[in-house]
Amino acid sequence: MTASDTETAHLHRRLAEHMDPETADALIERLPPDWDQVATKSDLEKVSTDLRGEMATLRTDLSRDLRAAMFMVVGFALAVVGMFATILVSGVPAAG
Repeated sequence: MTASDTETAHLHRRLAEHMDPETADALIERLPPDWDQVATKSDLEKVSTDLRGEMATLRTDLSRDLRAAMFMVVGFALAVVGMFATILVSGVPAAG
């Protein structure tokens, strides 16, 4: 029995003292095989910080891309309006 197994067995006994054995079994079964695989608060804080940084970058990129797309749409709309204005002013008859 490894140190990790000994710790797990001890934890199981302590849990079983405070709750029914089936619940203690269920909790122990859901633990990762090694204690170093259990996430700590500092692990979660680092992931949170990393994700917030990535979200900020994504937000900046998205804002820039949306602004560029908006200018393209406005440019296209102005071109279409200009074409129609030219047609109306020049009096070119519609086909048909």
